[in-house]
Amino acid sequence: MNPTEAYRAEIKPWSLVFLALALVAESAHALIFGSPLFWSLLRDAKGLDGLIVQLTFPFAAVAIFLFCAGWLPGSRRHHLLALALGAALAAGLFWMDGKKYHLAFIPYLLTIPLGIWLCLRALWTWLRRGQADDAARADASTFFWVLVGSASMAFATNALLRAASIIYPLTYDAHLLKIDAAFGNPAYWIASHANLAPDWLKTATTVIYASLAALFFPLVALLIRERKVRSLHGWRTMVIPFVVAAVCYAWLPATGPIAAFGGAEFPAGIASPADVPAAMLSVQAAARNAMPSMHLSGAIWVLMIAAAFRRKIFFALSVLFLAGTAWATMALGEHYLIDLVVALPFAAALGLWLMQPPRWRQAPRWAHALQWAAGASFVLWMALLRFAPVWLQDHLGFVQVFSVWSVAVGLVLVGLHVRGVWREADTDEALLRQAASPWAPAAFVPAGLLPAELRGRGWLVGIFFFSGLAGLVYEVVYAKALGVTFGGTALAANTVLMTYMGGMALGAWWGGMLAERSRRPLVLYAWFEAAIGLYAAVTPLLFSGIQALYVMLATDSPPDAGWLTALRMGLGAVVLGVPTVLMGATLPLVFQCLRAMGIPTGRAIAPLYGANVLGAAVGALFGGYALLPAVGRDGATYLAAVISLMVALYVIDRIKREGEPAVVAPAPAGGAPAEAAMPVPSARQGLGALAVLGIGGVVTLALEVVFMHLLAVVAGNSVYAFGLMLATFLAGLALGSGVGERLMRRMDRVSLVTWAQCGIAMSILVTAFVWDGLADYMGSFAYVQRQGIHLDFATRELIRALVCAVAMMPPAFFVGMSYPAAMGVAADWLAAVRFNGAAARGVGLASAINTLGNIGGVLLAGFWWLPVYGSRNVLFGLAVVAVLLAAMMAWAGSAPAQRRVLAWRWSPVGAMAVALALFPAQWNFNSLSQGGNVYFYPQQWGEVMDHAESVEGGLTTVTQSGESHLTLLTNGKFQGNNAEGGEMVAQESIALIPLMHTTQRDKALVIGYGTGMTARVLQDQGYSTLDVVELSRDIVTMADKYFANINAHISDHPSVKMHYTDGRNYLLTQSRQYDLISLEISSIWFAGAANLYNREFYELANRRLGDQGVLQQWVQLHHMRPMDFLYILGSVRSVFKNVWVYVSGGQGIVVASNSGGAASNEAALGKLMGSHTISALKLPELPNTLVAGPAQVDALIQRFDPRMQFFISTDKNLYLEYATPKGNAVTMDTTPILIGMLKGQL
Repeated sequence: MNPTEAYRAEIKPWSLVFLALALVAESAHALIFGSPLFWSLLRDAKGLDGLIVQLTFPFAAVAIFLFCAGWLPGSRRHHLLALALGAALAAGLFWMDGKKYHLAFIPYLLTIPLGIWLCLRALWTWLRRGQADDAARADASTFFWVLVGSASMAFATNALLRAASIIYPLTYDAHLLKIDAAFGNPAYWIASHANLAPDWLKTATTVIYASLAALFFPLVALLIRERKVRSLHGWRTMVIPFVVAAVCYAWLPATGPIAAFGGAEFPAGIASPADVPAAMLSVQAAARNAMPSMHLSGAIWVLMIAAAFRRKIFFALSVLFLAGTAWATMALGEHYLIDLVVALPFAAALGLWLMQPPRWRQAPRWAHALQWAAGASFVLWMALLRFAPVWLQDHLGFVQVFSVWSVAVGLVLVGLHVRGVWREADTDEALLRQAASPWAPAAFVPAGLLPAELRGRGWLVGIFFFSGLAGLVYEVVYAKALGVTFGGTALAANTVLMTYMGGMALGAWWGGMLAERSRRPLVLYAWFEAAIGLYAAVTPLLFSGIQALYVMLATDSPPDAGWLTALRMGLGAVVLGVPTVLMGATLPLVFQCLRAMGIPTGRAIAPLYGANVLGAAVGALFGGYALLPAVGRDGATYLAAVISLMVALYVIDRIKREGEPAVVAPAPAGGAPAEAAMPVPSARQGLGALAVLGIGGVVTLALEVVFMHLLAVVAGNSVYAFGLMLATFLAGLALGSGVGERLMRRMDRVSLVTWAQCGIAMSILVTAFVWDGLADYMGSFAYVQRQGIHLDFATRELIRALVCAVAMMPPAFFVGMSYPAAMGVAADWLAAVRFNGAAARGVGLASAINTLGNIGGVLLAGFWWLPVYGSRNVLFGLAVVAVLLAAMMAWAGSAPAQRRVLAWRWSPVGAMAVALALFPAQWNFNSLSQGGNVYFYPQQWGEVMDHAESVEGGLTTVTQSGESHLTLLTNGKFQGNNAEGGEMVAQESIALIPLMHTTQRDKALVIGYGTGMTARVLQDQGYSTLDVVELSRDIVTMADKYFANINAHISDHPSVKMHYTDGRNYLLTQSRQYDLISLEISSIWFAGAANLYNREFYELANRRLGDQGVLQQWVQLHHMRPMDFLYILGSVRSVFKNVWVYVSGGQGIVVASNSGGAASNEAALGKLMGSHTISALKLPELPNTLVAGPAQVDALIQRFDPRMQFFISTDKNLYLEYATPKGNAVTMDTTPILIGMLKGQL
C-alpha cells in the first residue's frame, strides 16, 4: 500500500469514530429537545438561502479538505469556474443580508459550488462504479468518508454543547469569577477595553474566535499533504481532545462571564468578585464549555502542528492566531482568565501525548518529567476547582504562584515541542524511513474491532452478541415469571439468580469437556442455541405448572421456613436447569473454534466475552424500554426464542457454505502451536489467576449488589432504573474486555490482571466521593424546571443513564479488562497441568469457578455484609480485597532479576494501598435521603437521625425537621410521618374507610407496615387477629423505634403476627380467610410494586376474602396519568363487582368487594361512628370523602371500554409496571383531573 492509499484508508475508521460520537450526541439532543440537532438547524434556518447554505456547508468542508490535502480531482479550469461561482454566491449572500453571515464563513461560501460539483462527481462515479477506474473510485470513497467525518464532528460537538445546558443545571461560574480576583478583575476590564476598540478589531476578534472549529480538518489535510499525519498522529490529535473536553465540562461545568453575569449589559453587568456569593449558579441556555478553555487549547495545538510544516509562514500565522484567540476568549466574555491558565499545561501535556513527535521519544528524562508535571498540574487544578473552590478564593496568593508555574511549564513544553518538529527531517515520514529511524511510523494496518485472525470470520463473535441479547431477555422474563411464584423478597429473587448462575457454572464445566471431545464444536453450539430457543417457547406453560406445584407444597408454611428456600431452588432448577446449562456450555464450544484458528487463549476469550455482555447490555435496554412494554412477558420470551433459533440457523448455514474451522490436536506443552512461544504459566500464576476469578467473582457481584443498592437511592428504583444500572454495568464489562484484548498484545497477562485489579480498587475509591454529589445532582434539576423547562420521561431517563454510567462503568471497565487475561492464564495453566493441553476444558472450569464466585458475591453482599456493615464499609472492604488480589498477582509474576518488571507490577499496588487511606469516613445521608431522583427536585425532609441498609429495604432513614416532626423514608421516598393534623389524618383514613363497608372484626391482613398506623388503628377497632406483612425489617425497626406514639409498638401486640415476606406471595401460600385486606405500599412505580395492582393479585385477594370481605388499597393520584389510572380501576373491576374510590388527605383509597352487603351497610357505618380516632380526623366527615361509587366507576371505564376488558394490567402484559414510572415526569397536579373523571366532569 503506497502512502497515498494508506492516508486515504485511515480516513474511514476515524470518520466512523466521528460518526459514532455524532450518533450518541444527536441521540442525547433528540431525547432532550425532541429532535436531532440536524433537524433543529434546518427548522431554524433563516430563509431559503439560509436553508441552502446549511445543507451545502458540509460539501464545502470536503472541498477545502481535499484542496489542502492535494487530492482535489478534476482540472484547474473546473476548479476556477467553481470558485468564481462561489465568489458570486458569497457576494450575493452578503449583499442580501450581510449581518446573517459571519466573515469566518467566507472560505466555505466560496467553495460551496466546488463542493457540490465534487458531490455530483462522486455520485456519478458510484452510479457507474462498474466502469469507473480505480482512481475515480478512490476519489469518490474519499469524498464520502471526509463528508461523513467533517459533518459528524460538527454535529457531535454542537449537539453535545446544547445538551450540556440541560444536563448540567448548575455551574461553577461564581467560584471562577471569585478566583479570578487573584488577577484583578480581568473578565471586566478586558471586555471593557474590547468594547472601546475600533470596529476592525472587534470584527477581527469575532472572526478569530469563530475560526478555530474550521481549522482542524484542513490542518489534518495539510499534514497529509506534507506526509506528516502519521508521524504527528494528526487524526487522534483531532478526535481525542473532544472526548477529554466532554469529560472536563461534565466535571466542572461553567459558562463564562457573559452568560453567567453579563447578558445584554455585558461587560457592565459583571459584578465585583467580592459581591458574588460563593455558590453554584443556575445559568439558562448556555453551553458549559468554559473550563478549561478549549479555544486556547485548540489554538495551542494548531501552533504545535503548524511548527512542523515546511512553510514556516504557517507557524507565524499560528502564533498570531494563538495570541488573537487568547484575546478573543476574554474580550468576548467567553472565558475567565483562570480558564486560560489551566488550559496551558493541559494543552501542552495532552498535545505531546497525542502527537508523540519522533524526536520527543528520545527527549531527556527531565523533559518527560516536565510533561508529567504539567499533566499533574492540570489534574490538581481541576480537583481543587471542583472540591475546594472556596479554599482557592481564600488563598489567592497560592492561585497566583500556581498560575505562574502552570503558564511557565506549559510554555516550556510547547517550546520543546516546536524545537523537536521544526526541521523537515524530524517529522517527514519518507525521510524518517530513508534514514532507517527507529521512530519512523510503522506500515499502516487497517484498524479492527476484532483480532486480526478473525478477519473474515467476525460472525463467530457476532453470534455471541445476539446470544447475549437473547440470554438477558430470558433472565429478565424468567425472573419475573418465578417472582410471582416464589415472591419478591431478596431471598426469593436471589434464589432464582443463584439457580440461574449455578446452571451456567455447570454448563461451562460440561461445555469444556464437550468442546475437547467434539470434532465439530460449532455444530454442537448451533444445536444448543436451537434447544435454548425451543425450550424457551414452552416455558410459559412450565411456569404455570411450577406455580401450582409450589403452592401445593408450600401452602400454610411459615413464609420464613428454611425448607422453602430449598424448595425454590429445586423447582427453579427443574424449570431453569436445561436452558442455563446449555447457555453456560456455549462459551467453551465457540472458544474452541477460535483456538483452532491460532488465537491465544486470553485474546480468544475477550471478543466472545465482550460481545456477549455487550449483547446483554443492549438486551437490558431493548427489553426494558421497548420489548417488554410492547409485547409483555410471554411475547418477549417468544421473540428471544426466535433470536436463539435464528442464531442456530445462521450458524448452520455458514458452516454449510464455509465449513467449520478444523480443530487442531492439543499441544502437550499447554497450548496450541500458535502459542508455543508463550511460556506455560507457573503454578503461582495459575493459582493466582484462579483466585482472581473466584474471589474476584465474589467482588464483582458484591460490587454490583452494593452499587445497585446505592443507585436505587440516587437514581431511582423503577424497573427502568434497574435496567439502566444493569446495562451500564454490562457495557462497562464489554468496553473493558475490548481494551483488555488490545493490551494483551502489548503487555503480559499477569501484569494486566495486576493493573486491572488496582483499577477496580481505584474506581471504588473515586466513586466513593461522588455518591453525595450524584444525589445533589439529581436534585439540582429543580433549577431547570423553575426556568420553565420541562424534563420529559426520555430526558429524565437519559440523566439517570448518565448517573448510572458515572457510578457503574469505571469498576465494570476494570473487571472486564481483568477477566479475559485472568481466564487466559488460568485456562492455559489448567490445560498444561491437568487437561493435557485442552484449553477449552480449562476455560470451562475457570468459568465455572468465576460463576460460583459470583453466586458467593450475591449471597455475602446481600444477606450479610450490606445489612451488617453498611454500603460504605462493604465498598471499602471490596477495594482492599482488590488490592490484595493485585498484590498476589504481582507476587505471582515476579522474578528476582527483573527489577523494572517488579517496579512495573508493584508500583500500582503500593499506590492504591496508600490511596485507600483517603476513603471517605461515611456517606452524607442528608444528601442521599433528599429524594431528588423521584421528581427531579430535592425534598427537604430534615436531618437524618438514623438509618439502616438492606437489599430489601434499600436505605431506610428517619429524618427530623423542627423540634418533633419525624419522617420515615425509603430511598428518599416518603413512607409516613407523625404530623397529627396532616399526614396522620390520611393514614388513619386509609384504615377506617373500608370499615364503612363491613361490620366483621375477626381477621384482617395488613400489607405494608409503614409507620405502623394502619395496623394500630385496625387493632383498636377490635380485630381479634391481625396479620401484618412487610417486606423490609428495617421499616418495622425504624417505625417502632421512632413512631411508637403512633403505632404503640403494635408489632409486639399478642393479637398481631408479623410476617417478613412479599404480601402477594403470602396470600399465594396461605389459605387463611380474612374480613379485611388492607394495602398501603410504596408508590406503584417502584419496581415490583405493580404486582399488587395486577388482575392476578386481585383474583388471589378475592379467594382469601370471606363472604363479607373487603379489600382496601391506597392508590396514587398525584403524578398519575389518566390512562394508567383507568388501568388500575379496570384491573380491580375485572375481579370485584363493587368498587369505590375515596379521597382523604390528598390520598386515593380504593375499596372493593364482591359482597352485596358492602354496597350499603348502615350497621357498619354506625359501628364505625361509635369508635374513636388517633389523629385529628373527624369521623362524621369520613363518608364525605367518597368520590365515586360502583356506578360511577363502571361508567368511567365503559366510556372508553364498553366491555370492560381492555384496561386490565396482568402479570403477562406488565402494563402498570412499565407505564406508571412515566407519570413522574408529569408536572401538573393530576389529582383534580382524576377526580373530575370519576365524577363525570371530564
